[in-house]
Amino acid sequence: MRPAYFNYTPPRKVSGGYHSSELSREFVPAAPQGLLKVIVKNELIGATWESETAVSTFLPFNSDVVQNVVSRLISYRSDVFPGTSKRKSGTWPQVGLENEYYNPFALLLSKALEAARKELGSGSGGYYYEKIQFSVYDHQVEGSVDQSHPFEHILVGCDKIICPREKLHWRAIMVPITVKRSWQELVEQALHGLTSSPPAQLNTEKGWMHFIEGIVGLASVKDRSGAGMETSRDTSSYHLPWFGLCKIEELHCARKWVCGNATYVSRVKPIRYDVRSNNSSLVCNNSLPELAGTPLCNSLIVKDSWPKRSQNNEATLLKAVGGLFGLPAMYGSYIVKRPDGEDETTATFIPEDAKYWHPWEDMQPKEDPKPELREHVRLMFESEGKPLSQASSPRELLEAILHAIVGYLNMFQMGWMHQDVSIGNVLLLKTRRERPAFVADPKYASVYFELLSRWVDCIAILTDGDNAILWRDRGRARVGRPSGTLPFLSVRLTRAWLLDQPFVRSPIDDLESFIWVLIWASLEISGLHGELTSIDKSYLNGLQSSDLHMQSEVKDLIRARLLFPEALEHTPSHIMRAFQPVIVEWFRIRHEAQLEATPMLDKADTDDLCETTYKYLGKFIAAGHSQLDGLPGSWGEIFESGSK
Repeated sequence: MRPAYFNYTPPRKVSGGYHSSELSREFVPAAPQGLLKVIVKNELIGATWESETAVSTFLPFNSDVVQNVVSRLISYRSDVFPGTSKRKSGTWPQVGLENEYYNPFALLLSKALEAARKELGSGSGGYYYEKIQFSVYDHQVEGSVDQSHPFEHILVGCDKIICPREKLHWRAIMVPITVKRSWQELVEQALHGLTSSPPAQLNTEKGWMHFIEGIVGLASVKDRSGAGMETSRDTSSYHLPWFGLCKIEELHCARKWVCGNATYVSRVKPIRYDVRSNNSSLVCNNSLPELAGTPLCNSLIVKDSWPKRSQNNEATLLKAVGGLFGLPAMYGSYIVKRPDGEDETTATFIPEDAKYWHPWEDMQPKEDPKPELREHVRLMFESEGKPLSQASSPRELLEAILHAIVGYLNMFQMGWMHQDVSIGNVLLLKTRRERPAFVADPKYASVYFELLSRWVDCIAILTDGDNAILWRDRGRARVGRPSGTLPFLSVRLTRAWLLDQPFVRSPIDDLESFIWVLIWASLEISGLHGELTSIDKSYLNGLQSSDLHMQSEVKDLIRARLLFPEALEHTPSHIMRAFQPVIVEWFRIRHEAQLEATPMLDKADTDDLCETTYKYLGKFIAAGHSQLDGLPGSWGEIFESGSK
């Protein structure tokens, strides 16, 4: 039995919605369908577009072929949509349950595709979907990334007919189709945004013509690019500059949401000397300058994401600080190119004539939004991490977080503020690495940094610069959602978000996020050892909540019970007691820092804030380091002593 809370990526608030991945089936239940619909409705605000040219843009077709297919199907269409004449078996239901439409629609798709193929002369090769066949498949798809919310489709297009109870893996599906009784219900299932053609009535001339245009366009697709797929990556491999063909060995992260970065992180193994590599259909469309000294590495980490073009800071950040103590080392990065040489951006998926529309009257935005312009960025890393839950002892866990804080310090010294310190972004290195010792700017050097001159053996890194900004450009006070992952936001930012109060983010908020990372990691490890108390479980439940009231309350409760256990007549669990001294001291330092920094946040002159940040980062690291030797060298020393 897998322990509860195993390998859990907490909910992340992004553009109006939450996402979670790799949830433990033993603990996290599937969200109620009604709640999922509300979440999707919120995410689809600003992500639904309608275009008259959607079909011709995504699936270009030959008009003469369309007319010929329409002619071929005249007799069949009159049988399927007989109007008031006597209805035959297999005709389109006039009124019925949703599942009564499945088989007629699968048959309709097959007949239309058969006619299109005959007109195109497909069957001898040269068309991407020439073997596709549609089947009814109304149960869970195997291999979903997020197993607590498994995806289901009603019809699936595969290279063979699927038997009724056959188990189907995601990668076997070439075209998924959902059948719903109303357009609104269909949109509620659009988990990844929606660019649609206008609704088409199949039993009208215009609607039938639109349907046939789409089928002919589908049958006319010649390759992966025409199918809307990336040409340099598939479900098992990448084709990368410098490294050639690479096999995906492990998927570390797969985050999908309607408006967001859609991040994938994988460990890949170069196989450029494997004779089978010549059989790959993948093509890298990017030509990069030769990388000096590229090692013949056994593996590397590849990250794909879709940042806003105006906020693509991660590559710039890591070029400046990559490989410093507490930060990942990067081989390089690039914007992925399409076969035509243009950058791959979200503009590809939204035709020029697209207009915003939203099907729910009660959730209309005040103004019609404009499409976000995001670009497909790929980064290649030398450093590979593993979750903090794999720390070998309390001592190693705290040391790892301290090393990540030094990474933050290196980043800050180069002018950057991370803005998303979280459990998924603070990682143990799989292999300890020698890194350059931190050297403080002489202007801000202090006794707190003297110990860092001896730290060269790095065991952890702070990753993911998607939300990073130049901290001197943080702007004035604003209202709304702070960047970052909800359970790890500072109490101040959580409360400002909850109460719609203006805020200016500061590095002190990021500093507090490290405290919540330590609390989360310790509770997760306790769960892995089967030692999670009912109170600690309630803490994790609260931190996992997508409700801002709950988040604010549970953070206040955890903090109060650790700071004032006697006054509240509370005895912390054994694992919380082990880290209580450092957590209490870190909260004290954070409080002192916040009082000093708050008056400086709105000032144009940032030198005072910079000096204050250096001072308290130093205090934070020194306070944590002073507790290291007093922590046990194994988890057994905590849990075994607690059971006696």
